[in-house]
Amino acid sequence: MNSLPTPTIKSFDLVADFLEHILHGSASSTTLIVCWTREKFIQKLISSIQLQSRQTEGEEHPTSEEAPILSSTLLSNTIDILDKSRRVTLSFCPSLEHLRAYLGTSNKWPGPRLNPENGPDTEQPLLAILSPIALHFHTSQFSAQGISRTLALAVEAASRKSTRLVLCECQDLNAGEEEHAFSNNPWDMAVPLLNSSTTSRQPVEISAAQTVQIRRIAKKWFHFDQTEREAAGP
Repeated sequence: MNSLPTPTIKSFDLVADFLEHILHGSASSTTLIVCWTREKFIQKLISSIQLQSRQTEGEEHPTSEEAPILSSTLLSNTIDILDKSRRVTLSFCPSLEHLRAYLGTSNKWPGPRLNPENGPDTEQPLLAILSPIALHFHTSQFSAQGISRTLALAVEAASRKSTRLVLCECQDLNAGEEEHAFSNNPWDMAVPLLNSSTTSRQPVEISAAQTVQIRRIAKKWFHFDQTEREAAGP
């Protein structure tokens, strides 16, 4: 059996872009874990598709009546593809406890869906996790200790299932002021080394020597793929 590649962190800003990457990939099967409720996932998908439509409007100048229709069509198509896909299994883990428990029981996950359309260029199965770091934000686990535990569980789950592993933290277009700073650049945020005794994100007296960038934590297991961001330009 071929060895698995290094787990990867993708750099998509929009949920819709990440889903398009997953749906048009060449993995033989995909387990997609979304770290929100289904309702919140659809809400975020709508926001990202609306932004895509506004960007398209600027490029192609559709009429004001056409733009909402375009957004609705893109949303319907995306959800329809996810629901009917022969190779994508969609799971929702809206809390950190839920995500960790789910990753810890990967040996009990259903087997990959067999797709008769798989060809010679089909790649190994994929485990994709959308916005796992954001689950830590308003918890006492927003630390190197807490994030490391979650990332290690993800790597172990992928190893048990012999799947490639991809993570992505997309921008939250509906975030409040406090969450917006995290959403814009989560990997470069500095967190305490150890778990906190409180879930407050209010400033506390922590020296720089007692913090570490989330990016540095992730690099213990993951490779950062900046291809999409570089292609998008400044």
